[in-house]
Amino acid sequence: MTDEQMLQNSKIYSRIFWSFMAVHALFWTFAPPFFLPNYRPDTLEMIFVGKHWLLSSFKHPGFQGWVVQILEMLTGGAEFAPYLAAQIAVVLTIWCIWKMAQEFLSPQAALVAALAMLTYYYFNFDSTLYNNRTYFRFFSSLAQLLTLYALKTNRFRFWLGTGIVLAAGIYCKLTTLLTILTIVSFMLVDRQSRSFWRTYGPWLSTGVCFVLTIPYLVWLVRYNFPPVTYAMSELSSTQPAFVEHFSRPIEFFLSQIPNILPICLMLVPLLGFGWKWNYSHVWGSETKDRFLTFIILFPLLVTMGIACVKACKIRAALGCEIWVFFSVFLVYTAARVKEDWPAIRRSLTWIGFSVVFCAAGSWLFVYFSPAIQGSASRMHYPGRAIAAEVQKNWKEHFGDVPLVYVRGDDWPGMAAVIYGEKGMDVYSPLWTNEEDFHKKGGVLLWKSSSDKKQKSLNFFANQDFKLKDGEVDPEWFQQFPNRIELPPMKIKPATPFDVPEISVGIALVPPADD
Repeated sequence: MTDEQMLQNSKIYSRIFWSFMAVHALFWTFAPPFFLPNYRPDTLEMIFVGKHWLLSSFKHPGFQGWVVQILEMLTGGAEFAPYLAAQIAVVLTIWCIWKMAQEFLSPQAALVAALAMLTYYYFNFDSTLYNNRTYFRFFSSLAQLLTLYALKTNRFRFWLGTGIVLAAGIYCKLTTLLTILTIVSFMLVDRQSRSFWRTYGPWLSTGVCFVLTIPYLVWLVRYNFPPVTYAMSELSSTQPAFVEHFSRPIEFFLSQIPNILPICLMLVPLLGFGWKWNYSHVWGSETKDRFLTFIILFPLLVTMGIACVKACKIRAALGCEIWVFFSVFLVYTAARVKEDWPAIRRSLTWIGFSVVFCAAGSWLFVYFSPAIQGSASRMHYPGRAIAAEVQKNWKEHFGDVPLVYVRGDDWPGMAAVIYGEKGMDVYSPLWTNEEDFHKKGGVLLWKSSSDKKQKSLNFFANQDFKLKDGEVDPEWFQQFPNRIELPPMKIKPATPFDVPEISVGIALVPPADD
């Protein structure tokens, strides 16, 4: 094949890649507002973090919130702004996969390996759950890509870029420390990579990352490391049985299979069903071979090790970044790969059908799941109806006095503010104070004890709100001696099917001048 033909093919592959990405991103940006009745819970958090330009909430750092706030400003507060923010991250992450694939595979195989990741759950339906993992996945994959470039060339710009990207990842999620541990561990165990510790490169990355994260380190010290406390609470396990030290890691591994199985299926036209290893690529003579294997296996083993030691259940979503380069790994370590155009075309056709299937299946799942399960999920939470009822109750008691603060349980509180009138805000010591709340008054909201499925940790905005035995802690209520308690609001979830109502407790705190 001549250079001109290769260049022409490169242009064709690039056109195919960006066509797939454009269709995928456009759908998952503009379609969700039509079939998702309510923002998903983490998305609400990101909106508030961005609204107040927080360096961090009590749960997670604030980068994702800043992105969605910028996009809301640019789009005039469009409802699709969080979904657009998510798709920017998805496109950038899959671009990193494509660039990584080009380091190991032929152009046509690299194209298929990258586009096969469109079937990864976290890049399609779960991308509507815009949260702290969304951009973390991008920065983690970009840091690993830049590290590979640095190990190949030892160029200043790649070491510098790695430090900057890792710092950006820390502003997304502290789990970036696992990415850092992965890179550092590889450079310690790999004989050829150890020589770089005698050069400026790794120390440049380390220094840049540390300097850029100093503001966040100061914040952590000031607030006594609340994200660390939250992370430890997620990993806590009360009096685990001995067998759980062995069953929990297995459970986590098994939970990953449904997420990676679609990727494997998309590669069948290239690899066939009788897939075999090319062991020389699994841990080969080249640094890049070992690096690709290491960045998948090491975080997987560390996560399973934590589950083993702590005997705790680790949610499947916490493994989302482990498999980012899985398609590249599968194709590169296969003993036989069909790279002829018919095989490529079949793979692209499978991927295209799967993208459409994921889109249609998501709509059907959201619409019909309440009928199948007999109850509504958080996706059907009646945020708009709650906001309307809150405004109605406030105006009935205080007329034209503006409602400024909603306080109490994060979930109904954030929904009431997001879908309510402009000028309202969720109370949080992160951006206001008790004096201002009691001066302007507000609404207290909490979930009824009967709605056990709708319970959520109150660790985002207002840590002083507590539940005790399924009810609001009386000590919290004592802060508002002049409160006006109202009958609980009974509101039907946002679904046409007959499901149990949502019960939300409500009390009004009069403004000081009222």
